[in-house]
Amino acid sequence: MDAFDEALEQFKRSGAFIYEGKYEAKYLNTDHITRLKNSFNELDPNKTYQFHLSNVILDPQTNQVTPVRRRQSTRTSRSNSSSSSEGASDSSNGTISYRDIVWTERLEQFQQPVQAQAEAELTRSRYKFEKELLSVLKSRLAWSSIKIEGVCFQQGPERKHYLIARFHRPLLSHLSGHNSLASLSLNPFFLDEGIKPLGKFLTKNTHLQNLSLGLTAGGPADWEELGSKLAKHSRLIQANFENTVLNNANCSGLLILAENYYKKGIT
Repeated sequence: MDAFDEALEQFKRSGAFIYEGKYEAKYLNTDHITRLKNSFNELDPNKTYQFHLSNVILDPQTNQVTPVRRRQSTRTSRSNSSSSSEGASDSSNGTISYRDIVWTERLEQFQQPVQAQAEAELTRSRYKFEKELLSVLKSRLAWSSIKIEGVCFQQGPERKHYLIARFHRPLLSHLSGHNSLASLSLNPFFLDEGIKPLGKFLTKNTHLQNLSLGLTAGGPADWEELGSKLAKHSRLIQANFENTVLNNANCSGLLILAENYYKKGIT
């Protein structure tokens, strides 16, 4: 039984779907999402449930166009003294022929639309996968705890596309009327892009007790608005800000929270 099967079985038994990569990232694909949603039919709609994803790579399994690999060559201008026969022949001393230059230019022209098509297909598949994941959290189940930390699409060893504003806005909008929700954790969370939906969520959802955000952006005004919403929240016990980028703007924001809203358990 693999890690997802174990998490799914635990979900059916205990009501907690916990799929976390502790030492290395785990993968979540479209087949996993389908099986997870199918399991809802076996659950009691009158109970509350937990949904935790941490250090997970999303795999939309798209049939994308494979980018053409660029041909490695060195451009050179054709000498005035070279003849057409010399330009068309391959030289054994490492000189790039005129025919190679023409071929390289034509290949690069062909690569551009193919690469663009591959990127567009990859973007569409990510959007579709995000909607599928959102449909899980927007289901008829009542969630008491939601944690989405370090969840991303990964392209190569360096490029990671995390679930951020486009995913968080509809999620927070849905959770605004979710009175069963006691704990919410989102990491990363770009405060400058998400402060408005977050503020509305904190205003409407008065049952939240624990909030954890991996704040990576935001100016003093964003921090002040966040602090104001936290201070007015009736049941919030603790707010935890992880992986905060401590630049000048964010340090000022933290001071505003500490000076004006110290009564909350902000860490």
